[in-house]
Order: sequence, then structure tokens, then C-alpha cells
Amino acid sequence: MESYDGSDLWRSRLDPKFEEMVTFFGFHGIELRWLEEVEEVQEVGAETPVFVNGFCAFHQGKLLASCQHGDFKHRIHATLREVAQRFQEMGYHVPGFQSGQVI
Repeated sequence: MESYDGSDLWRSRLDPKFEEMVTFFGFHGIELRWLEEVEEVQEVGAETPVFVNGFCAFHQGKLLASCQHGDFKHRIHATLREVAQRFQEMGYHVPGFQSGQVI
């Protein structure tokens, strides 16, 4: 049975280079989910809601990052890179990410 957040689906396509990053995000309260249907969500720092589907990262119930183009794997990895970039801009050292690149 597939989990509620779709993690069975997206984790099976996750490049191993991103594993530590996903663990780091979970520790910091980032919820990673695959949305099968288009959903109306509130973005972090935005006043009006947006409509998204696919792979998304949420913080405290608000959309932090998502990628709406490309194939399944691209959406996952692009979203994770965007979250990593945000954390790096706040001064965090993100495992497996340096100078805007996955290492």
C-alpha cells in the first residue's frame, strides 16, 4: 500500500546523492509529498494561494518549493535543489549540496 505522502512512489526514483539531504530536511521540519491531484496551497511568504501538483516541499503547512515541469525524476531533484538553496542562503550546511550543486 502506498503511503499518504506518496513517499513510496518518489523515494523509489530518488538519486542516492539526495538521501542525506532528504533526512536533513525531515529533521528541520520539511514535509516532502507527491501530490497526485492539483491542490490549492499557500506559499511561504505569499498572500495569495497557488495551484500545484507533483513533488512539493512544505514547511509548517505552506509550500516552500515545487517543480511543475519535466519528468518525474527531474521534478523531485529540482525541488530538493531549490529547498537546499534556500537553506544554504540562511547559512545552513546542507549535506550533499555545495555552491548550488548536488555533490
